[in-house]
Amino acid sequence: MRSHCDTEDAARRHAATLSLADAARRIACPLFIVTGKLDRVIPWQHAERLAREVKCPVELLIIEDGNHVANNRGYRWRAQSADWMADQLDASRG
Repeated sequence: MRSHCDTEDAARRHAATLSLADAARRIACPLFIVTGKLDRVIPWQHAERLAREVKCPVELLIIEDGNHVANNRGYRWRAQSADWMADQLDASRG
C-alpha cells in the first residue's frame, strides 16, 4: 500500500530494491545500542558492526545472556540507557 504500486507483485519487486546498506554512515546523532548474545532474531555481531560503522558517538552494550534486545535482562540495561539519555539531553542544553 505504501509503495503506491498497482499490484502486490509490483510491490514485492519494489521491496526487493530497498536497502539499508549505507544507512549507518548517515546516522548523525549519538547512539546507544543494546544487544544480547542469545538473540535469535538479529545476531549480536550486527550491533557490533553498526557501532563500528557509525560516524557519531556510540555506546555499545552487549548482554552475555540477553535475548532479542536483551528484553529478558532489562534490569541490566534500562537504568544505564536512561542515564545515557539524561546525559545526552543535558549535553544538548550546554
